[in-house]
Amino acid sequence: MKKRFSRAALTALVLLLCYAVAAVAPYAITIEVDPDFQRAFSCDSFYGDGTLSGPDRAGYIPEPQDAFALRLALIETAQDELIFSSYSTAEGETTDLFWGALLCAADRGVSVRIILDGLFNGLGRGETAQALAAHPEVELIYFSPLNLFRPHTINSRLHDKYLIADRQIMLLGGRNISDAYFAPESYEGPVSHDNDVLVWNTGSEPGVIADVAAYFESACEHELSSPAVGAVNSRQTERARARADELRQKYQAYGAAQPFSDAQLEELTVPTDKITLISNPFTGLPKQPLVLWQLLQLADSAQQQVLIQSPYTVINQETRARLAALSLDKDVVLLTNSLASSPNLPAFSAYLWNRTELASSGLRIYEYQSSDSIHGKSVLIDDRLSAVGSWNLDERSVDIDTEVMLVIDSAPFQQLLRARQDEIMAQSLIVGPDGQYLPGGVEPLPVSTGKKILFYSFSVFSHLFGFLI
Repeated sequence: MKKRFSRAALTALVLLLCYAVAAVAPYAITIEVDPDFQRAFSCDSFYGDGTLSGPDRAGYIPEPQDAFALRLALIETAQDELIFSSYSTAEGETTDLFWGALLCAADRGVSVRIILDGLFNGLGRGETAQALAAHPEVELIYFSPLNLFRPHTINSRLHDKYLIADRQIMLLGGRNISDAYFAPESYEGPVSHDNDVLVWNTGSEPGVIADVAAYFESACEHELSSPAVGAVNSRQTERARARADELRQKYQAYGAAQPFSDAQLEELTVPTDKITLISNPFTGLPKQPLVLWQLLQLADSAQQQVLIQSPYTVINQETRARLAALSLDKDVVLLTNSLASSPNLPAFSAYLWNRTELASSGLRIYEYQSSDSIHGKSVLIDDRLSAVGSWNLDERSVDIDTEVMLVIDSAPFQQLLRARQDEIMAQSLIVGPDGQYLPGGVEPLPVSTGKKILFYSFSVFSHLFGFLI
């Protein structure tokens, strides 16, 4: 009897190991960027003619509460269609208000189209998902939901975040839908500070919003995408209806936002020469690292400075060498979290393993000293070009996840973004070549012994799986 049990346990263990290998092994392979793509690439294509007369205006939205208010205003502005994509949502005040606003928009006849990551969406097949999917004007799609028969897709995640009204106004950035990103007055936890770009197409000609909408269509039509909710029984239907009513009532009690006026959009945005969408491909497991490759080409073209903001940095030896080479003839700055501010155990612990090597390679690393954290993702090239979106400087964003970034040619826009980066850097300390902080204008924020032990101990293992983080 014991032998049979032992054999069964061993068989189960072997099968589980094989399954884990099937889920992980494909992502240990690095895919090169297609040579034809490399030959066709030109840094000049990201620049306009210098007259700031492009069809799109852009605004920088750094403050959490502003970011939420503008989302509600954008939803209220829509007359025909709303497009929404997000990696994750979390229960909370602002999340309920957001879903309530979308349902109210659908009630007035707006087509509401939603695609969320299939694993980390925060809705599953629960009452909120059913409430949304049951509305005749709402399309709810999950990208790469859990499929135990296709283990190689488990790591393939949708990481994009954008909201588009009538293909004319768009918010795109790094914020998920959660109180942590919008900091309502009732919220008492740590805030994740992030970046959003407000894009307004003035109508003179198609701009980048049309490209993001086409990208959205490709995501919805991909083989890994499927309707979020299947058939439901009568009891589930009744609960979904009650949940929908609850969300509507919360939003209506909150006080509906006012639609944007052209005057408001003019005030919130600055002119641009050109805005270009760059993204990782949907196809391939893993993917060609198109976002990283293009950003590195733009960084190579910089005359003076490259400023990278990323919540954490988990990169392979080749990318570390590229950044070190950039530092030989230009100022390369990395703005990231500190151990005190970071809430992400896997990613930040993997960064800790190579932190001293990065700091001694020529990069100037600023680590944010706060009980809050920075979650923004951006790259500034000299004093004119800015890239903002969902892409982190980590291997998951490089090779695995879907990612979107807007490359914005506009000195006025970059001035807004750089001012915010300067504020964060003033609350940060520079990491010296030995891994210790250099003297600065702020004191290092104390870190509990328990957190130090946890993160540094975990780094021994997490760096081995950096290609998945």
